[in-house]
Amino acid sequence: MQKKQEQVKDIFQKVAIKYDEIEFFKISARHVAEIVKAKQTKENLKILDVACGTGNVVLVCAL
Repeated sequence: MQKKQEQVKDIFQKVAIKYDEIEFFKISARHVAEIVKAKQTKENLKILDVACGTGNVVLVCAL
């Protein structure tokens, strides 16, 4: 079991290094931000981005 855990950890470490460079996550952040902004006004816009990568959604919404 320990070997499998180490393999999974290694995979996540490799992905994490390039996470911000993966276009899918950038595009997803923009789409989520558009949906959130369409539903709320800027004055009451509150977003909680918990364990969702590097905060791309929050960064896009802050613009």
